Amino acid sequence: MDKKYSRVFVGIFILFIFTTNLLLAQGSTATEESKSEILQIVKEKVVSPQGARCWRAEVIVVNNRIFLAFNNSDANPRSFQLVELNEDLSYQGPIIDLFSDSGGRKFPTDIRPTDIRLASDGKNLWYAFETALGRQVNCDNHCLNMARYNISGTEPKLEDKKVDIARGCPTTRNAYLNPPSPDRIPKNPEAVDDPTPIFHNGKYIILTRAWRGGVQHIRTFDKDFNMIEDFTLDLSPLIGNRSLSQNALVDIEGQIYLIGGLFDGPPFNPNSNSDIYAIPLTNDLHSVAGDMMPLLKHPGKYYTKVTAARYKDGRLYINYALAKKGGGQFHYLGVFDMKNGFTSLAQVQFQLMDKSVIAPHSSIEVLGNKVFAVYPGGDEGAQILARVYRIRDSDRFP
Repeated sequence: MDKKYSRVFVGIFILFIFTTNLLLAQGSTATEESKSEILQIVKEKVVSPQGARCWRAEVIVVNNRIFLAFNNSDANPRSFQLVELNEDLSYQGPIIDLFSDSGGRKFPTDIRPTDIRLASDGKNLWYAFETALGRQVNCDNHCLNMARYNISGTEPKLEDKKVDIARGCPTTRNAYLNPPSPDRIPKNPEAVDDPTPIFHNGKYIILTRAWRGGVQHIRTFDKDFNMIEDFTLDLSPLIGNRSLSQNALVDIEGQIYLIGGLFDGPPFNPNSNSDIYAIPLTNDLHSVAGDMMPLLKHPGKYYTKVTAARYKDGRLYINYALAKKGGGQFHYLGVFDMKNGFTSLAQVQFQLMDKSVIAPHSSIEVLGNKVFAVYPGGDEGAQILARVYRIRDSDRFP
């Protein structure tokens, strides 16, 4: 080949690679079989307070208002915080402290708020959260709690709360490798970190996943947070020796689905795998209502950690993590067509950094044809970052 044409060919090839990587980084993606496209309309932006070490970001839309919650390690005392966002990710109002149960109760050690998951009851914002009592590794120092805020005014107001609902086992890597002594592990142990909230049939519902095994715990509450039921959901006959990852509950046209990763070993084990499934549940959530449907399944891939699932206009939107076998994980948005058997329409990686973070937890929310993604990143992985995407459909959205 002539050197001149060879240089032109190489230049075109480099330009193709650069353009492809640029599109991936900007989050524009579409599958060949779909007419959907996800376009980034607000670039990555820091949404946590300047200079503060923040983690565990959650985003929710209630009455068309966008709220961001997070754990601020630098608050005194450490607490969850909340701020309303505009669609361009700017602040709509001031940051407020959320009820975090970080003081006021008598314990031999300090109470530290750790994980938070937001939900809506249609008019109020409510959340399930975990607190840790000290730093001991046992199955009675992690507490499940809940609270609700009235958002009818300009500033959200605490309306109700319930603390110390249940106790769970620690979920660090060290806790699994060096678990508490058998006499300290209860029957059907649960993990109360990343508790899964949903409002369904007029009830406030919280699911906590099994610490080991297939038995999940579900608790339901009335409008005054009085407990109605406390029962277990045994998925063992369905999932075998696999375990359920962090997960989400979603109502799809009256059918409740449990969306989460099913894994046969930890991500740091090169021989383990994890796939994401949708598991239909009965209306009372007491049992499985049919066959589970694979959403993301690929040999050698470790798909896990679904902490948000939203259904709108025939589409299921989820966030998920793709864990690297050598350590670390990246977070994605996945879109699925419910009218065609959970067909995958698009995936986009919104967390691009490959650094350690305080807590690898992300969240998404849908408002109209926009998707808001929040995730950890920034300096030392201690900031909350966000992007906004628009779903472009030739047959629905221009």
